[in-house]
Amino acid sequence: MPYSATRDITPLVNFFRACYDLLAPGGTFVSESGAQGNVAEIHTALISALIHRGVPPTEAWAASPWLFPSTGLMSTVLTRAGFVVDHIEAEYRPTEAMEADIKSWVRLFGAPFLNKIEEFVNAMDGGNGEKGKQAREDVVREVAEAVEGIGRRPEDGGFVIGYVRLRFQARKPEEA
Repeated sequence: MPYSATRDITPLVNFFRACYDLLAPGGTFVSESGAQGNVAEIHTALISALIHRGVPPTEAWAASPWLFPSTGLMSTVLTRAGFVVDHIEAEYRPTEAMEADIKSWVRLFGAPFLNKIEEFVNAMDGGNGEKGKQAREDVVREVAEAVEGIGRRPEDGGFVIGYVRLRFQARKPEEA
């Protein structure tokens, strides 16, 4: 079954409606988060590593805890929640990985993917969990190797992750 880009945005609208309800009429809500394309190289490598190990593609995609909306999607969500969008933008902002250690980044932020592969391997294996733990570390290594040539700067060895930031300013109308 192919991946469907269609996603139910009702939970997002409900979240922002709750934020809207907390504001006084005329109040302003300002936010920054990940935007479409945020950490795309790592996100793709994580999903691919799961698929390479036999996780069905729909389960690999579902393991992702991340939703990085486009400016269009976020505008739609905010408007449906009642806001007037005054400003919205996405900015590509390559960001230095701390200590140039991508494996640590993957272990921390990619934990839901790693949990999925460990759970999947343990279920397939029926063993004591050692194969699942090994698969987890294999995914970390594979992802780090896959993105090495994309993010590593040859001039100084630093590692840059492709962050894309979404910023907006929206307000609750005075008449609300």
